[in-house]
Amino acid sequence: MNELVRQFRDFFVSLKLTVALLALGIILIFWATLAQTDLGVWGVQQKFFHSFFVLERIPGTEIPAPVFPGGYFIAACCSSISSPRTSTASGIPGAKPGIWLTHLGLMLLLLGELLSGLWQQDYQMPFNVGDTKNYSESFRDNELVITDVTDPKTDVVVAIPEKILARGEAIQHPKLPFRVVPRLYYPNADIQMGGSTPNAPAPMATQGFPFARQAVPVPLPLTYKEDERNLPAAYVELIGAEGSIGTWLVTPQLALGGKYITFPRSTLNTAAAPGRSPCASPGVTSPIP
Repeated sequence: MNELVRQFRDFFVSLKLTVALLALGIILIFWATLAQTDLGVWGVQQKFFHSFFVLERIPGTEIPAPVFPGGYFIAACCSSISSPRTSTASGIPGAKPGIWLTHLGLMLLLLGELLSGLWQQDYQMPFNVGDTKNYSESFRDNELVITDVTDPKTDVVVAIPEKILARGEAIQHPKLPFRVVPRLYYPNADIQMGGSTPNAPAPMATQGFPFARQAVPVPLPLTYKEDERNLPAAYVELIGAEGSIGTWLVTPQLALGGKYITFPRSTLNTAAAPGRSPCASPGVTSPIP
């Protein structure tokens, strides 16, 4: 065996590397446990374990910098050394099935956590007595919903996820007769009346209900606590073929923040709402396409 290859293999199967990774894992868990008092379970999970590196802002700037290996990085390293270490320890594959099964179980455990962290979604479906629903709602995700209510039998719904609004780019959907242009976006904000907040900017909304036109969003720090949620706010301008239609303040905090918009052949309503996931079940109508 080539000497360089041997050194490379010996490094990955060395007991020192295994102990170092275990030590990094212990430090990460201890650090995350302390941070849980401020960030909550969900925030700690996202910052420390569902990331390759723990990021902290450089003092005096908004630039994040990696300061410590994250859960994904440590788990990936543990998985990468499990197979070569098993082969080296057993000498011949199958000679020591207990070692193989132990390491295979570890790799499956780490892989399962990775896949669940990447793909799992949390939704809730609250009911009042007598209600029927064909969707569940997210506690943390939000979306801008534009509903075409022209047809009395069927609503055509266009939902724009919050992460797309946050980009600040114009959005054109084939089912909408206008472009949606985000003018201002806050990931977490409190809604207050313009005259009641010192040094508050002038309201930008030109459409919507009177309260929505007079209110202004005041940015708040992001929260990661289990019993709290971020309530985003945004000003969006709708621009049709003949120019600007108006600017709306949209936020989940304004249940009546939208307003019907009449076009030559359609009537639409705008509103901000928690993210929804359609689901069909016995006795419930199918989701709107």
